[in-house]
Amino acid sequence: MTIPTWQNTKHLLAEYDGTATEIFVIGLPVSSLSTVIAALAELPALEVLSFDGKEFYQSEPFDTDWSLRFQTTPSYSGLRSLGSAIGTPQHLQIYLRFDLKAIALEVEIVFWNDITFPQNLSPEEREQRLEALLSLAEACRNGFSDARCILAAEHNGPVKELLELESTVIW
Repeated sequence: MTIPTWQNTKHLLAEYDGTATEIFVIGLPVSSLSTVIAALAELPALEVLSFDGKEFYQSEPFDTDWSLRFQTTPSYSGLRSLGSAIGTPQHLQIYLRFDLKAIALEVEIVFWNDITFPQNLSPEEREQRLEALLSLAEACRNGFSDARCILAAEHNGPVKELLELESTVIW
């Protein structure tokens, strides 16, 4: 287990080719959903992008009604997604994946290095932005110490593959 710092993550975060970087929180029980939603609700300008198989042509503001809907467990395995501060340095895409056979929840937090960590940032600003992302992941797994966090380059395969890659940072 490695505590992420700019020094041990810059091989992932200092790439400015427009690709995404991701933080996965895996091994969460579905019962952690209210903890996850409470953490995500603190993000700026949060918007609903999809909900239980329905993608929205135009996003909808994440309000109290959406918060309550997001805290309900779906009746089938699936995906829900949110966007935060779209078009700003704090821009995040968040995916909640439910595996009801395993009674598990996975959180995927996606950001773009060239937006979040532009080359002109001071070392202090880089550390602050990284710490904000790490704090969000930690808030999502708050109270669920068996859950793991994985920082990785954009990955479109099974998350378990990331556990074997030397380039990922796992804590």
